[in-house]
Amino acid sequence: MTAENHCRSGGLYSLVAETLAAAGCGVPVGAIGTDPDDFIHTGHVNDLLDHYEMTSEHVVRRIEELLTARSRRRI
Repeated sequence: MTAENHCRSGGLYSLVAETLAAAGCGVPVGAIGTDPDDFIHTGHVNDLLDHYEMTSEHVVRRIEELLTARSRRRI
């Protein structure tokens, strides 16, 4: 899971996903960050982290969802 405080596309997620694919690794990868089509909001950092679902609780939930989805595909 990558977490970026900016747009997901063209950043760390893209690099990680491309590198894993090129190496033939069959591991799940996900991204947390802003949507390229989203208007970028301003405000207090804690409000922004919650709005973009980047709090530690959100990150843990997304990782759990990613791993659960992978487990279901293996069955």
